[in-house]
Amino acid sequence: MANTAAVRDEIRRGEDHELLGFVQRSPGTAGVEWLALSVFGGLLAAFDTESAAHEHVRSTGLSTLAESWWVRPVPAGQWYEATLVEVRPDEVRCRYTEADFTLRTLAIPQPGPETLRLTRPA
Repeated sequence: MANTAAVRDEIRRGEDHELLGFVQRSPGTAGVEWLALSVFGGLLAAFDTESAAHEHVRSTGLSTLAESWWVRPVPAGQWYEATLVEVRPDEVRCRYTEADFTLRTLAIPQPGPETLRLTRPA
């Protein structure tokens, strides 16, 4: 039986070893895709080659944390544009404004694509 578990490669900056993100192999619909992931595992982009995913994490891994992300505070609820205020590999704190203009700060342990994503949901 083949091992199908996804293995993440840590990508760190050379001079200070700061974590920039991860690269993970994932079976795609048309073969194998390489996923470039943020420091908390959020999807940044998918690539056909491992080297392209590594380069993307090295060049944009940290800068994407300053971009707007999209958060869904409750399952199957509304998505809100959010600013990340604290990022760790196991938890993200973000700030967003609800439809009634209430400013909220939310801690998300182990965020996944169903709760936090870089691209605007369709």
